[in-house]
Amino acid sequence: MSYADLDIMLLGKTGVGKSRTGNVLLGRDAFRSVATMESVTIKSQKEITILEDGRKLCVVDTPGVVDTRETEEEGKQLFIDAIKAAVLLNPAGYHALIMVLRFGSRFTHEDLNTLQFLKDVFGEKFIKEYCIVVLSNGDNFKRAREEKEIDVPFKEWCKKQGGHFKTIFQEVQERVALFNNVGSPEEKSEQRRQLVAMVDKLGGRRYINPIFKSAMDELEKLRSEKKIPEMAENVQNEISLILYQKDRIKSNLSIDKQLHAMTNLMDRVGSLLGKIDPEENETTELGKLRQLVTDVQLQVELELTQLRLTKDLKEKRPESDEALKTVKLMELELKRITIETEQNNSALIERYQVVRDENNRLWASMILPTLGAILTVGLFVWSKFR
Repeated sequence: MSYADLDIMLLGKTGVGKSRTGNVLLGRDAFRSVATMESVTIKSQKEITILEDGRKLCVVDTPGVVDTRETEEEGKQLFIDAIKAAVLLNPAGYHALIMVLRFGSRFTHEDLNTLQFLKDVFGEKFIKEYCIVVLSNGDNFKRAREEKEIDVPFKEWCKKQGGHFKTIFQEVQERVALFNNVGSPEEKSEQRRQLVAMVDKLGGRRYINPIFKSAMDELEKLRSEKKIPEMAENVQNEISLILYQKDRIKSNLSIDKQLHAMTNLMDRVGSLLGKIDPEENETTELGKLRQLVTDVQLQVELELTQLRLTKDLKEKRPESDEALKTVKLMELELKRITIETEQNNSALIERYQVVRDENNRLWASMILPTLGAILTVGLFVWSKFR
């Protein structure tokens, strides 16, 4: 059975590990934790990745909600801000909402409030039909099992809990996953596979209501007026996928396959530049994105050089002192290139995140003036008109 691409939203209090959970789902460190109390669009992030079965997964990381430092009214406003972010960054709607809680923390009345707010906005059935809970800090659960503090598997542990967690567990129809956000790559990959399977079991429906529809209509209008160039959005998404695949190439492949895949990726980057050039001067965003693609091209070229040098060293058989000197020089060059590759890649990821967030803020702010009243008031009155 084939499934469609997926769009999911992350929701939870500040500090529970939403961004790290999002990074596990994306298969790379794409989200930054933002602790500053800035505007909602600044703290919202959207990324896409490719799943093992070839589907695209879009993940939106929203601002922290219902923080225990806030009053109930302030908590409601934080919740509204988070839903605004979700609507503005992905007006097409969502297949699932992932509510992130921290394993080992006391589950509070504020956590229950999040569920109630969701019901107020989207209706009683929303939690049962679209919500999944992820408990972060799964390494603490693993440690507790090893030290015999917990003597049952995770699902059994969930069923044994009382208090607020029991209510949450029942509300989401026992759809709870445990995430070890600092685990091995293999463990993270398996966690992602299990969560995606859980989302697929929801039935493949996408939640959307008139608020999302209004945002989508406004987005299409702005696109048609070229105020939000579709080319810029497509280029940003393509850069995201190229960065993901660049990192994936070096895992579980022979050196020859890595070289072949990286060469193909270089061709893909070149093709992307060719698409940008005819329209580059139309918008500031495209100009910034073109520079970013050029930076990606330089990084891929550097990693190609690293791979070629690695292959040459593996195939070298020094049979003389002169040949041995050549090998030593090649090893020094490989060490230098490896350090340069890592440093450049870190800087590239940071530049990409800055440009991505600037563009997302800009595009969201263009939609917000038209939808401001709907998003602020309509989110809480929507359930009364269903």
